[in-house]
Amino acid sequence: MRLVLEDLKERFEAQYEASQEIYARRKTRAEHPFGHIKRNLKTDGFMLRGKDGVQAETSLLATCFDLRRMMTIVGISALIEKLTAPAIPVMG
Repeated sequence: MRLVLEDLKERFEAQYEASQEIYARRKTRAEHPFGHIKRNLKTDGFMLRGKDGVQAETSLLATCFDLRRMMTIVGISALIEKLTAPAIPVMG
């Protein structure tokens, strides 16, 4: 004996199983920066109000996250060397 909405339930369960891989990828890629900013930079909310203030604060937090990642990947001394090197080759 099948329930009235049994076919909907089975379709929902199949869709749920298929979406678990997507959620797992999102968890590893997209959630990491936000978790780092919230936990390690101790930012629970925005200090500034208004769209411009929030965008400025978000840009600063993203820059801090990016610098921290570069320090981890490249190393601090190599990062300092790359940042202090002239961006435009000097013609002599």
